[in-house]
Amino acid sequence: MGGFSDREAHVTPVAPTAVDVCAVRTGLLVIEVEQVVVNAYPHHDQGSPHEEQPLLVRSIFTDGQAEKDGDVQAWVSPFRYRPGQPVVTFAATRLVERPLRALAGKRITIRLAENDRTSPARWNQVAGAAGDAVGAGGALGVPVVPSALVTEGMHLLASVDRDDLILLWSSDAASLVEALGREVVPGAAPAARALRYALATPRRTPDGKAPAATVDLVVFRQPEPGCP
Repeated sequence: MGGFSDREAHVTPVAPTAVDVCAVRTGLLVIEVEQVVVNAYPHHDQGSPHEEQPLLVRSIFTDGQAEKDGDVQAWVSPFRYRPGQPVVTFAATRLVERPLRALAGKRITIRLAENDRTSPARWNQVAGAAGDAVGAGGALGVPVVPSALVTEGMHLLASVDRDDLILLWSSDAASLVEALGREVVPGAAPAARALRYALATPRRTPDGKAPAATVDLVVFRQPEPGCP
């Protein structure tokens, strides 16, 4: 069966309805990295001078949807770090910056991993393609891989979970939005409210003195242009 004819498809012009743009555009949900510290890497000998390359993977998917079919995006540090060193290249990276209206029924998952064994050959090809397509790197020098270029997203996620996973955090977007709607800091204006999530792995360093990794995230609502 072919497409509809012009007569059947052509829409009759209708008068637009005036709406309050700010009633529709209710703001962006932003999840920003404040600090990442890895105290123990999965494949690192504590006595070795070898440095490791951290990797962040963020996925957004609908409840009931396979994670691989959602929006998968990754950030690879261009530098390597020893255990205990803050991963400064991830500071201020926005893992999520989406309109609230686009996150209904969505779940957000963030993984911190070690990039030494996560499909290195394929990963480098994808990262290179991303650089050519979108000028990945930006002001922070952190290569960003759009989900459209991660054609082996499920393979990446599976590899991270199996071999290189360090920290995993997941939340439904509705819970974050609801928490932001509450009075976080007494007397603070709604636009100034933010939530800080201090994430720490249950796994400890070999000496037991610190978590294997910590990630501090700041979650806030950012007004859209022209709206409070």
